[in-house]
Amino acid sequence: MAVLTVSRELGSGGRTVARKAAEILGYRFADKKLLGEILGEYGLVEFPKEYEESRGFWDYFDTRGEAMVEMLNRAILAVAATDEVVILGRGCFALLRGFEDVVNARIQAPFAERARRVAARDGYEDAAKAEDYVRKADKARRSFVEQVYGLRWGDSESFDLVVDTAKVDAETAASWLVEAVGLVEARPSAGGRRVSRIEVDPTLAEAVEEAFAKAEEA
Repeated sequence: MAVLTVSRELGSGGRTVARKAAEILGYRFADKKLLGEILGEYGLVEFPKEYEESRGFWDYFDTRGEAMVEMLNRAILAVAATDEVVILGRGCFALLRGFEDVVNARIQAPFAERARRVAARDGYEDAAKAEDYVRKADKARRSFVEQVYGLRWGDSESFDLVVDTAKVDAETAASWLVEAVGLVEARPSAGGRRVSRIEVDPTLAEAVEEAFAKAEEA
């Protein structure tokens, strides 16, 4: 039993890799939509939009911003506490560093390749517009992690496994993540922090289970 977090650059195929890994492992899958639903239960319905803004509430960091960060962290920890789950994005690797039963992976690719993929996927005829879109997405994610958690978003030292999908296909990347999770699951506990010991408010735990149930029905 373990938790896999997947951080990815836009256009790297990280979502596909994370999904494949979850399917192979038989783990549940948590992404922006699921976390947004959990946060929505607590009145934070604008969170997904604000997170993606290159200038969001992080630039102002007022009382509301601090409350949203606190709630996001609580939601991520509550999801992780369910165990056997793959969590995509949201800076979860920063929050879950140090847990001995968590594998933090990063999926990346060169900027030019990512821009090409995004242009093909979203139908951009102007390559410059695709590049600008990817550049802004990178800035937003970098700003989120660095301002909230004090870590460099692209620093490999924050991850247990880094995969470049310009060199490795999604199937292979997913298999590597699955293998890493298997090794962690088989390793005896060293007495460190484990997600199974995270204490979660019952109301929040219920919201998490409801969000997973809705995702499974969709």
